[in-house]
Amino acid sequence: AYSIAKLFTGLEVVRLAEEGRIDLDEPLENYVPEWPGMKYWEPSQPVTARHLLAHRGGLPRNANFHPAGPVPLDDVLRLTVESMADGWAARPAGTRYQYSNVGYNVLGRAIEIAREESFAVYMSYDALRDYGMDHSALFTGFLPPEARLATGYTHRKGHYHPTERHDLNQLASGNLFTSAADLAAFMTTILETTPGRDGPLSFASLRASYEPQFVTADDPARTGLAWATSEDLAGELMVWHQGGDADANAVVALFPGSRTGVCLLSNCGSYEGVKLLQLAVDCLRAVRAHGGNESRGRAGTTEPPSDVPAPEQLTGRFVAYGELLAIKDVGGHPRADFGPISLR
Repeated sequence: AYSIAKLFTGLEVVRLAEEGRIDLDEPLENYVPEWPGMKYWEPSQPVTARHLLAHRGGLPRNANFHPAGPVPLDDVLRLTVESMADGWAARPAGTRYQYSNVGYNVLGRAIEIAREESFAVYMSYDALRDYGMDHSALFTGFLPPEARLATGYTHRKGHYHPTERHDLNQLASGNLFTSAADLAAFMTTILETTPGRDGPLSFASLRASYEPQFVTADDPARTGLAWATSEDLAGELMVWHQGGDADANAVVALFPGSRTGVCLLSNCGSYEGVKLLQLAVDCLRAVRAHGGNESRGRAGTTEPPSDVPAPEQLTGRFVAYGELLAIKDVGGHPRADFGPISLR
């Protein structure tokens, strides 16, 4: 499920804060001694765990960690942190949303130090189990013997090609192996956390994790503590996270007001995050309609809007999620170049 790993890393950091082991607003080096700091083009406040949880640390997307061969599991997050010694920040901390994998790997190292145990071991055998996820892991070697890994497929030149499954060095930000059943157990645990019944997190901490952080008129990205949040897509609060690559995509979305959760997993790159997110909203609307509560949100529809701009009206260079997005007209059809990928 790739970047949905960030959700569990983030919630564990929130739990450490609840236990008094981490202060989310103290400088990061208080909890990660190897943190070298970043080089800035302009003055910046110290990076904190809260900055990293909300992707406001100013860190680049990925680390400068490019090993030539296998890396010991217990060393990978420490080496990732140390690799940033020569890294430049994308922008000062706390100023702009900048999605960062390395930020969550740094948080993974903070968990490792606070729990005095290897991140992958602790998360796989303790943290995930607390949410009822008995068949999930942050490392394939820790999956139960009966676990079966789906084959992912990439689409090239009109054909689907199977890909070899492998672990990522980015353990805390993108190496989650899970199932729909385990994600359903997780969502049930979250939705059953109430004012009178705490779960792995207290109800107060859980609700605080839904609150958007650092939102301003100039930077309106609604990111909570680990969750992305929205109140527009479904007509009510939705907290969610998605993950994926060219061979697999997944989304988990919770609607606390409706006490409903949706998870969707795909073993190909055709269902990238936005499509899965819309499908999750459609699932919620179907549940509402079945229960007679359709009036609580906007009516569901599969019809495209009638006011879609012509391709030539869309062309240009934009910034989306902190990265360059170039849209061009290719034979009357819009094509977007976004980071390393091209979208139709």
